Amino acid sequence: MEDWSTPFNCYELAHVWDPNCFTSCYGFTKEVFFKCCLLYTPLFAATHVFFVRKYDLPSVAESGFSVLRSSAFIANHVIMFFLLFCGSRALMNKFYFTLHAVPITFLVSILSLQIEKKSRRGPLAFYVANIATESFFRMMVGYGVVKPIPKGDVLLFTTSMAILLYQIKQQGYGRDPVSMALKIYLGRDEAGSRHVRRENSLQGIEDGTQTSLLAINSHQSTVTSAFDDNSNLTVKKNQELDVSTILEKLLSSKHESCRHRDKTCLLYSANGFYKPFLATWVGYTALGLVRKYQEILSRPSLVIERLFSGRNIRFGLFFGSFSAIYKAVSCYLRYHSNGDQDWHALVAGAAAGPSMLISPNSTIALYIFLKFIATIFWK
Repeated sequence: MEDWSTPFNCYELAHVWDPNCFTSCYGFTKEVFFKCCLLYTPLFAATHVFFVRKYDLPSVAESGFSVLRSSAFIANHVIMFFLLFCGSRALMNKFYFTLHAVPITFLVSILSLQIEKKSRRGPLAFYVANIATESFFRMMVGYGVVKPIPKGDVLLFTTSMAILLYQIKQQGYGRDPVSMALKIYLGRDEAGSRHVRRENSLQGIEDGTQTSLLAINSHQSTVTSAFDDNSNLTVKKNQELDVSTILEKLLSSKHESCRHRDKTCLLYSANGFYKPFLATWVGYTALGLVRKYQEILSRPSLVIERLFSGRNIRFGLFFGSFSAIYKAVSCYLRYHSNGDQDWHALVAGAAAGPSMLISPNSTIALYIFLKFIATIFWK
C-alpha cells in the first residue's frame, strides 16, 4: 500500500520560526490576539457610532467586550490548530496531508466558532466562503483549467450589484453587512417597498418646498408641480419631457417622487460622491495603517504617504463614483417615468457598476456575487 505521508515534522511544515511547539504557539497566539484587537476596535467603534448610537456605560462596555470576544475567537483558532496539528503529528510520527489539512482545520473552526457571537457567525461564514471561492478560482487559473475573462470582475460586480439593488428596491435593506454598507453609501431613500414609497411621495417635498400633487390617473399624465422659489416651470397635460428639460430640472429642482432631503437632485448626486469618497478613502487608509503601527512609530511620514497613495485614492473614487452615478441615474429615471419604479434600481445599478474600472477588485466583485446568490437562495 502506498504511503501518503511526508518525511517532515511540524517545525519544517508549520512553525518554521521556532522548533519548539509550545513557544511557537504562545508567541504566535499573543501576536494574533493583539493585532485582532487593533483591527476590531475601529470596526466595532464605527458600528457603535453609526448603528447602535448609545453612549452609556453598558453599551460602550458591550462593544468593548465584542472586540475581546472576536479577538479571542481568532486566537483560539490558532491555539486549537497548534494543539491538534502538533499533537497528531507527534502521535503518528508522520504528516498526512489528507488528515492534517481538511479534518483538523474543520474541527478547529467548529470549536472556535462557538466563542463568537451567534449573530456574527453567519457573516463570518459568508466572508470565509468568499475567500475560499476566490482562492479556488485563482488556483484553477494557475493550473490553466479556467481562463479569466478580461474585466470579468467588473462585469460580475455590475451584474450582481444591479440585481441585488433591484431586490433591495423591492424589499428594503436587510441586516447583513452588505445591506448596511449600501444603506450608508446610498441612503435609506433608495430602498423600500412600493407602497411605502408611494405614501412618502404623497406627503410632499420637505425643506420648505410647497408642492400640490393632483390625483394620478392611469390614462392621464397631468402632473403640476412647483419646484423652487425661482422656478415657475409647469408641466402641462400630455407634454412629453425631452432630455434637455429633464436636465434643466435636475439642475434646479427635484421630482415629486424623489424622497431625498436634498433640495435638488444635483445636490443629492454631489453629496453621493464626496461623502462616500472621503469615508472610503480615509477609512481604507486607516485600516492599512493599523497593520503598519510599528513602522509608523519609526517613520510618521508613512501616514501621509499612504493617505495620498494612488491606490487608496482610486479606491475612494470607485465608491464615490458608484454612489453618485446610481443616485443621478435614479433621479433621471424618476423624471423620465414621472414616478419611482422598482426597475429604476436595476438600470441605475447597471450604470454605476462600471465605476469599478477605476479600482478593479475581484474580492469585492465575488463577495457581491455570493451575496446575490445567498439572497436568491433565502428568497
